[in-house]
Amino acid sequence: MSAYGGKRKPRLICGRDCAHYGKDCPYMDVISYDDSAENCPDFEPKDNMARKREKDAEIIISTSGFVLYGVLYEEIYDPSNSPPGVFVCLKDDGDMELVTEVKDGIRKYIPYIPLDDNDPLSTGAVKLPTFCEDYGTEKDLVREIQDHIHRYVDVSPRFERFSAWYVLLTWLYDRVNTIPYLRVLGDTGTGKSRFLDVVGGLCYKPCMVSGAVTPAPIYRMIRQWKGTIILDEADFRDSNEKNEVIKILNCGFERGRPVIRCRQNDVETLQFLPTYCPKVIATRRPFEDKALESRCLTERMIETSRKDIPDVLPSEFYEEQEELRNKLLMFRLRNYNSIDPRKIQEIDLGDIEPRLRQATRSFASLFSGIPDMLNEFRDFLRKYNEELVEERSETIEGMIVNAIFSLKEEGYERITSSDIAFRVKERFGIERITPQSVGKYLKSLGIERKRDRDQRYIIWKENLMNKLGRRYIPGFVTSVTSVTSNSGKLEDYDEGFPHANVTNVTHVTQETVQKFIQQLEQERGDDGLIDFEKAVDICLSLGIPQPTKFIKQLQARRILLEPFPGKLEVWRGRK
Repeated sequence: MSAYGGKRKPRLICGRDCAHYGKDCPYMDVISYDDSAENCPDFEPKDNMARKREKDAEIIISTSGFVLYGVLYEEIYDPSNSPPGVFVCLKDDGDMELVTEVKDGIRKYIPYIPLDDNDPLSTGAVKLPTFCEDYGTEKDLVREIQDHIHRYVDVSPRFERFSAWYVLLTWLYDRVNTIPYLRVLGDTGTGKSRFLDVVGGLCYKPCMVSGAVTPAPIYRMIRQWKGTIILDEADFRDSNEKNEVIKILNCGFERGRPVIRCRQNDVETLQFLPTYCPKVIATRRPFEDKALESRCLTERMIETSRKDIPDVLPSEFYEEQEELRNKLLMFRLRNYNSIDPRKIQEIDLGDIEPRLRQATRSFASLFSGIPDMLNEFRDFLRKYNEELVEERSETIEGMIVNAIFSLKEEGYERITSSDIAFRVKERFGIERITPQSVGKYLKSLGIERKRDRDQRYIIWKENLMNKLGRRYIPGFVTSVTSVTSNSGKLEDYDEGFPHANVTNVTHVTQETVQKFIQQLEQERGDDGLIDFEKAVDICLSLGIPQPTKFIKQLQARRILLEPFPGKLEVWRGRK
């Protein structure tokens, strides 16, 4: 029977012998449903050979999901069913529809079906939903995911919540432009692999790989499945392999950053290897690459003391995961077309550092229509930002920045590398720090120095120092722009002797300062220099409190110079 004939339900396409087969017929409004396809003005009878050529020209695409004319098709795979794999999509009325194939001209999309046991789906290396189930509200789904995580792995409550949000984001990652990585870090036996099983198993199309994998399979997994890479033991020893995988991780957090290679046997042909996808990672040590480290949202794992976590995952765990993946598939189908990357930039995430804002902005797309969840997410980011600053403050760079601000608050106007090195040793007990090494760190921090006579001091740039303060000083609000007005002024010199108090903090009198300078002159060597420790002893003998601070303030006022580390000289000129 033809497409138009008999009592068959009317169709919107012509019959197989029409040139419009597979498409809407422009003449449908003038053709009776009782007519045959021959009444279509474009009808061209095809012989058997023509039909065979058309069949041979058909392009069959085996895939686990695709988008066609704005409709999202996702594969559900259950080996106990026949056929084991079908596509699911949502119709315009929101109802679910199952289809075994989708045609678009000469292209035919069919679900990916394993051909043997040596296959990602057969071996469990890749997991797909088995059906599509309702989940209630987004809040209900987040709560259910978080409860599942808490039941089987021990992480902080903050990271439990964030991991649940990350799972949701992976199911919509192809609708945003950037996505951070979820990373757990810890020694053997702290639960890293369990975390990957629990959280990674809920992510969108989880692809399980190990740290020993070479880069080529990672590229192929990303291209074929476009899912979430679950990378266990990502501590690479071989430098070439390490560099290649690090490139994938560095490029893969943002859309449109493929790794480009020349084909091995055809150097004129370029290969564009995909890298963009979510990644859940477990490592024993932090990454040496600072850029990659900043793209990871990290939890430091410790050995659990909880007795309610099973040592071996029970069968209930896998049943729960299957049910949650089915609900997450419905979440993806319902929300896929509601995400607008352009509107994400309009969402205010609060006062957090730019890198963290870039890495987490895509999360805001999940909560843009749920104000209370968006506020909760802002509060989470604020606390996470504080933790990052606290960790950075304990690095050498953080100690140097803290030392600089400390010296500035005490009235130092010309802060040298020697001042900073001495303060780092004094406050943090880091003995290996030297003025030379401080200079290298200052350069990496972007702090410039200026030479005056025999010393080089830092140039205080307000904008730069505010940025460094926010990055390295916990609780930083605003920079110290000037020395407090309580500091005394050392001016009006005559033969190098000041005629004003040094500071009202130490309450050093003019007479005491003069005695100090006189004793320095008496104790100096033939080269005109005196040891710093000797100067401290003189301060103590004169009853000067906080001798180190007193000497440093004299240096800041250019009464004393430090031409060499640990050596002082009295400046005999005028300020």
